[in-house]
Amino acid sequence: MATVTLPVSSNPMDIVVNPAGTTAYVDTSPVTRVYAIDLATDTVATSFQSYGSVAEAIDPTGSRLYGADDRTMDDGAFAVLDTGIGAYLGAVKVAGEPSAVALGPVASGTTTALAVSPSGITTHGTTVTLTATVAGAASGTVQFYDSPTEGVSPTPLGAPVPVSGGTAAITTSTLTVDTHALSAAFTPSTAGLLRSASAQVSPVVNP
Repeated sequence: MATVTLPVSSNPMDIVVNPAGTTAYVDTSPVTRVYAIDLATDTVATSFQSYGSVAEAIDPTGSRLYGADDRTMDDGAFAVLDTGIGAYLGAVKVAGEPSAVALGPVASGTTTALAVSPSGITTHGTTVTLTATVAGAASGTVQFYDSPTEGVSPTPLGAPVPVSGGTAAITTSTLTVDTHALSAAFTPSTAGLLRSASAQVSPVVNP
C-alpha cells in the first residue's frame, strides 16, 4: 500500500500502533530514535530520542511509549517516553539486555461494603446476617471472614457466596463470645476487574 522511508542507517527494530490507529511508532538502531508515522499520510510526522530501544509497547491512552532499551545507562533498562511532547521521562535500570516489553490489561476497580445485622452488641447464639454490597461488577463471589482474636489471621466463614443483584449474604449463629472483626472480600468472575475488600465491622458477642 505504501512505503515510508526513514533516514539512512535507521534499522527498524519494532513497531507499535496507538489505540486510535492514527500513528505508528518505529524504534530504530543504531540511529537510536523513535519515528512517529502518520498513518493517514504514510509520512514521518516527528521523531524522538530512544536510547537504543529494541522493543516497545504503548499504553491504552496512547500517551506513553515504553521501550526495552538495551544500552540506557550503560546497561539494560525499561524506558518511558511521553508521545505528546516527545519527552524522555526516565528509565528503570535492569541487569542484562532486555529484549521485550509488554503492558498488562487495564483493570476497573470494584468496591465492597459490609453490613452486619443485628449490629453492635448481641448475645451468644443469636443469628447474625452478614451482607456484602458490591459495586462495579455484575458477578463474582464474596468470601466472608471472621477474626475473633486481635492479631490473629481471619478465618473464612463458610464457602464463597455468589453475588446476585449486587449483594451476597450469609447467616451464622456460631460467633464466639468475643469482640469480632468481620470482613468481606469480593473476587470478580469477569476479566478486567479488580478484587476488593470491605472495611472491618466489629460486633460484640456477650455470653
